[in-house]
Amino acid sequence: MLYPDNKRSLRTRSRGWPRLLPLIVLAILSLANAAAQPVGGAHPESWLLRNVGARAIGMAGAYTAVVNEPAALHYNPAGLAFLSSRPQITGMYTSLDFGREHNFLAYGQSFDELIGVGVGVNNFVAGSFTGRDASGRPLGDYTNQQLAAQGAFALRTRNIGLGFSAKYLLNSLDGADIKADGWGIDIGLKLQLLDVISIGVAAQNIAGELKWNNDAGTVEKLNYTIRGGVALEFQFNPVVKKTRSNILGDVKTVKKRSRSYALLALDAIFVENDDNPTITLGTEIAPLEVLAFRAGIPVVNDEDGDAAFLPFNAFGLGVSVKVLSDELPFQLQIDYALAKDYVSDKDLSHHLSLIAQF
Repeated sequence: MLYPDNKRSLRTRSRGWPRLLPLIVLAILSLANAAAQPVGGAHPESWLLRNVGARAIGMAGAYTAVVNEPAALHYNPAGLAFLSSRPQITGMYTSLDFGREHNFLAYGQSFDELIGVGVGVNNFVAGSFTGRDASGRPLGDYTNQQLAAQGAFALRTRNIGLGFSAKYLLNSLDGADIKADGWGIDIGLKLQLLDVISIGVAAQNIAGELKWNNDAGTVEKLNYTIRGGVALEFQFNPVVKKTRSNILGDVKTVKKRSRSYALLALDAIFVENDDNPTITLGTEIAPLEVLAFRAGIPVVNDEDGDAAFLPFNAFGLGVSVKVLSDELPFQLQIDYALAKDYVSDKDLSHHLSLIAQF
């Protein structure tokens, strides 16, 4: 859902800063443009472009405007300000062919109805291999580890959120004294309209870089990514609840948000030095409170250097089950996603996530 279950009215003291919204958007785009460093079409640390969270992966990454759980840390930090005041933790595990793994763990929560915070770790293991010298003699086993440790905060007025994120990056070759470390910055906005429309925009890895520990001290500039998205939510069965409002027994009708809904999301993503943007359509349908289905495909994607309409060269499919039990001290959601993996022998990847709200 676009909103957490315990949606709240916000204090009026934060209504002034939305007047700065046009300047904030301009600043985001200006920072991204200033960070541009031509690198001949290369994508340093391209693993950062991989989607995280089985829910978002099941929607093919159309998540910039949705971001209503801790995976907002990756897609759009502004979403942290729209989280529940109850702590939430999300974790993802992905086992890929050739010994590769992709893991993600994040915490998020809002405070004082205005501030959202989040921390997380994104880790990709590119697999192990045996190093050999010029004569073919084995030198040992090596494993490439790539990691991003990230912290973020967001500010929110009634329906607008602004988020900032900083990340520490590490790329190391275990078994050899080869590594690089560096940093990156993300900025995002989220706008919520009429409870059913959400708009998000984010600039990722702006002004980021990694420095290698070789003699030359090689520095790689990260490619920035610009994301923009819109999401629409349609409720199936608005819940109407009657409650007694006073000691005289007067009945007051209260309408609550439905937990049975359909969500439609559209994202446009442009990565620096790419020839064409990617436009992705994703959907989530929850016929029951405890069950949801997801699917997503690129509407426009790169194919052999050209922008192709409905190329069907990527996809996402997913299912979600909520565990509702009074015996558990938290609410638990289990997500699974099936997606395209270009490196795999079967061209498929499997992703499992858990989201817990305490």
